Amino acid sequence: LRLALAQAIDKKTLIDEALNGDGIALDAPILPGNLGYYEGVKKVPFDLNSANALLDKKWPQIQPEEYFKIRHAQIIKNLLPAASSTPNTNNKKIANTDAVPPLSPNDENNINQTIRAEMSSGQSFYRQNGKTNILRLAITTADTPEYIKTAEQVAKMWRALGIQTNVISVNSHQ
Repeated sequence: LRLALAQAIDKKTLIDEALNGDGIALDAPILPGNLGYYEGVKKVPFDLNSANALLDKKWPQIQPEEYFKIRHAQIIKNLLPAASSTPNTNNKKIANTDAVPPLSPNDENNINQTIRAEMSSGQSFYRQNGKTNILRLAITTADTPEYIKTAEQVAKMWRALGIQTNVISVNSHQ
């Protein structure tokens, strides 16, 4: 997953679009000339096809409609009472597997709006594992314009890989 994420980042485009060309692509967390910098760090080139092939092994692609159905089922499941069993007359619990509460049209509309709001219009597919877990990530960054713009560009690149990605900014002045 980490290799696929790295391969999906086009550093030149990132520098050009997020930083107006004012930056240098790095392959390590420590800048050249600083203590701990290692010149032999393996460089990971941009390769979206390879990144997709890596993820396809454990996180197959699904279409937006399938994503919608999975999320809908997850939200409904979360609405079920914490104790998913009901007591019988002997005070023993019996599994209540079809206890889905009836939804009002308003509840159904709210669920649909919630799911649509979390879906990116620029994302043509999503990824899930065999357990219907959706592959999602959040990028947390300081709320400076260049950091937010960079995080948004990385999120866009990861969405092209089928990864649902959100950007969360935190106040950098505290």
